[in-house]
Amino acid sequence: MSRNHTVVPIGQSIRMENELKKAGKTVTFIKQKNGDHWLSTSETRLQTLHELDKFVAAAIGPK
Repeated sequence: MSRNHTVVPIGQSIRMENELKKAGKTVTFIKQKNGDHWLSTSETRLQTLHELDKFVAAAIGPK
């Protein structure tokens, strides 16, 4: 998520993070410097894939 995101305002993502935490859920909110909804840069794609890999490994175990 980036402050420059044109599809989902960052405030909406922050509210979602807060509500999930209030509900007792584990949340990792990733802020990306130049992120957009389409993962247009290799930097944001790599960061997103890395974070997804960590999430899946924690949720269902390592490969």
